[in-house]
Amino acid sequence: MLQQAYKPLTSGHGSFDFATYFEGATSAKGFVENRFGRRKRSFDADFHGEWCNDIFLLHESFVFCDSKTEQRIWRVHFGGTDSFTTTCIAAVGHGTGHHTETGCQHHFVYRLPIGKRTVNVRVQECYYAFPPDQLLYRARIKKWGVLAGTIFMAFTKV
Repeated sequence: MLQQAYKPLTSGHGSFDFATYFEGATSAKGFVENRFGRRKRSFDADFHGEWCNDIFLLHESFVFCDSKTEQRIWRVHFGGTDSFTTTCIAAVGHGTGHHTETGCQHHFVYRLPIGKRTVNVRVQECYYAFPPDQLLYRARIKKWGVLAGTIFMAFTKV
């Protein structure tokens, strides 16, 4: 069996760098599972990251299998060596995140649209980097501490 040494996707300082990966154009394909692990929706997504002074802007555009669309702009502020905070109109307050050797984690409260109303849910995102340019994503969505669903995505640099 051929074994290849794993090398994290890094910006040279030993850990994954969110802004370096998402700067410019990135695309993704993904799907949403309900709390029972049943696939409910699939989607294609495009991302564009850019610096505006010391804030990193990540533009997200999703097209779901039912032709519905969603757009968001995240504002990412990098604080300490491996930490960052985020804001977005669809989020409640600010999110917090940190880089790891092989990806990053991000936690926030999101206003999830359900029918004609919105429900606040907690989102725990994990990004896993695979060189040279692939990134896997898993987000667990919880309400009252109970798993409501999971989102999976595979990113590729364009």
